[in-house]
Amino acid sequence: MRTVGDIEIHVAAPCDVVMERLAALFRAEGLRVYQSFDLQTAMQRLPNCGCPYHGHEECTCQYAVWLVYPPDEPPVQLVLHGRDDETWITLPAAKTQSTQVHDIVMHLATSHTPVK
Repeated sequence: MRTVGDIEIHVAAPCDVVMERLAALFRAEGLRVYQSFDLQTAMQRLPNCGCPYHGHEECTCQYAVWLVYPPDEPPVQLVLHGRDDETWITLPAAKTQSTQVHDIVMHLATSHTPVK
């Protein structure tokens, strides 16, 4: 859920690719990543759940909620939403976020080569 002041970043790549690269960047910097929700995992228990965006019988979109733990700081919640080979990452309002987490996400968004 977005709140006033949240930052939404667009990456032109499939969500699974973005998630893999972002997790690797966080781990390389010594941050722990915990995935508290994954839409595709949850959907495995709900067969024949149609997609509201595409009208497909099975939803291929992704929605994940991560808690990222910087050293000696409270966790930062990231929301990753993907569909149609596009991903949106939502960071919390600047006053509550870790600068390190923000910098890593921005690095991925600005240095990412689109995968098509």
